[in-house]
Amino acid sequence: MAYVSEGLGSLQDWDEVMAYQRKNGSLFNSPSTTAAAAIYSFNDSALNYLDSFTNKFGGPVPAMYPQNIYSQLCTVDALERTGISRIFVCEIRDILDRTYRCWLHNEEDVMLDIPTCAMAFRLLRTHGYDITSDEMAHFCKQSSFDDSIHGYLDDTKTLLELYRTSQLRFSREDLILENIGNWSAKQLKQQLSSNKLSTSARSETSMREELNPDLSHE
Repeated sequence: MAYVSEGLGSLQDWDEVMAYQRKNGSLFNSPSTTAAAAIYSFNDSALNYLDSFTNKFGGPVPAMYPQNIYSQLCTVDALERTGISRIFVCEIRDILDRTYRCWLHNEEDVMLDIPTCAMAFRLLRTHGYDITSDEMAHFCKQSSFDDSIHGYLDDTKTLLELYRTSQLRFSREDLILENIGNWSAKQLKQQLSSNKLSTSARSETSMREELNPDLSHE
């Protein structure tokens, strides 16, 4: 419930919510949740975070800030899916090198956000970076998804990213990725059978076309 604390106001236990505060002062990189925390807990770090991006944007602000790493990884993924990544080899290497440094330093903007962490792992591993699945251990159980904002929204895209990541096992003994694959596949199948796909900006037909090949061998 910490992700939707702004809707609870004084009914929320703000001391409990502040346990999720990140190094940049935000709660989940969410301006709205952080603003509520600043109002009810009078937290200086939260106020500094809000000041930093209101000074930058001046007017309307994004729903998540900062979001650079995830958006850059999505760009890399899109370039590879469309088959034109060879044109942007240097740019892609640049993005992945920066992501790898964040991974090695256990940066929270990568490690604490489920889709960012899963996509970073998948792209880094497929590009030959030296990483292990140990950092994915906190996603071993379905509760890691259920207790997140992505679980609250039944986010199909995040589930699919976790499932794809689980398929990059180097060994049958990699229980971390095996467990992630088992529960994410189960959730995806349930969403498919019950017609409860969370498609965001994409159509349900498009999402089904994307899901079926990935789950065909399950």
